[in-house]
Amino acid sequence: MHRITRLILAALLALSSYASAATVWQFSLDTSSLAGSEGYLDFQFNPASASAPAFDAVLSDFVMGSGMSLSGAATVDGDVGGALPGDLVFANSTPFNAVLQPVVFGGEFSLTIAFSGDPAAMALGDGSLFTLGLLDADFANLLSGNIDTPVLSFDLLPGNGLTVTALNGTVTAVPEADRFSMMLAGLAMVMWIVQRRRAWR
Repeated sequence: MHRITRLILAALLALSSYASAATVWQFSLDTSSLAGSEGYLDFQFNPASASAPAFDAVLSDFVMGSGMSLSGAATVDGDVGGALPGDLVFANSTPFNAVLQPVVFGGEFSLTIAFSGDPAAMALGDGSLFTLGLLDADFANLLSGNIDTPVLSFDLLPGNGLTVTALNGTVTAVPEADRFSMMLAGLAMVMWIVQRRRAWR
């Protein structure tokens, strides 16, 4: 029983460590006003300089509504793994890390983005910027109000934290506390079952 208790405590410590180290956001955007037009989703995760602290960004849960579709293979640059509609994993280890995905716009799409590390807990230094742009066939930004500005950005600033800017669509922080509460409840249930089984012997 003591061994199981130690394992559960270790799992709890690991979960609390992860909770403090990851930042998770959900984003959704309706592209119905662009229905039928061809363009690109432009994802980038770039450091301000080579001395910027290392971060990872994981894009997951990518879902497209009816009317929007991928329309060809993506162009990938730098330290990026995966492919849509599956997960994309970015590192800021090279000056330019990007995925340019051809699409046909129309309907809503949504995604989850998670960042490793806590910029606010780091020493002051150069930051990194994650952006999502919706581009037309001539590579001008759409739905942001400015042809040179992406619709969504996450600015990771060591010593200051993370700044989110969404010029269109909806971006919300995922309530990590709720997710970990469910995990803790599951671990408590496992512990209760083990205790009951020992009592029946």
